[in-house]
Amino acid sequence: MKFILKINGSESEKAEFIGWTPVKCTLTLDGYKGDSPMPMTITTGHYNKTGRIELYLNNSPSELPVQKIQHDFQTRNELIFHVAGKFEHPSVAEKDTFILVKSDNSDLKLEKDIMVRVRKNANKLSDDEITMFLEAFVRLNSEKAKKEYQGNFTRKPSKLLHEIILMHTMMPLMKFIYAPHSIHGTESLICIWKENYKQ
Repeated sequence: MKFILKINGSESEKAEFIGWTPVKCTLTLDGYKGDSPMPMTITTGHYNKTGRIELYLNNSPSELPVQKIQHDFQTRNELIFHVAGKFEHPSVAEKDTFILVKSDNSDLKLEKDIMVRVRKNANKLSDDEITMFLEAFVRLNSEKAKKEYQGNFTRKPSKLLHEIILMHTMMPLMKFIYAPHSIHGTESLICIWKENYKQ
């Protein structure tokens, strides 16, 4: 037997990223025939980082989080609950918190790692987060563009960073220009609002 936990209807690792809004979780027990009680308990945990999650019985606006959820699969073969990031406790390290499903009468358990991924105020980044942000630009600037570009370009994208910014040139209010600007010793890009841009 094994627990199967789906987040937003998926077992994929890509579903293991949540925000502040409660998302639906579906728990089943594969291989269980229902001939004996099978109580279990759901709790949350973390890896001593900043990310925290909370459990909810449903996703109504007035719903309050609970410390644990208990269920017996002999009474119902599927359990639906919800999980959300704890406000003001986003993750810094990837998947630094988890959902723990544990049988109350056996060693059977499931641990599902989760990341609380939300937009953050750039003015409130910690020193570690600033370093991670800048290092991400360095990595993007060191990887080659994913495709070959045909046609006339003032400068064809050769790096993944350039390619990402090229995609955003379709935005009507912004104009991007290349300029030497040092961030950890790499060339960066400067973004200028069109309304302030003078030829």
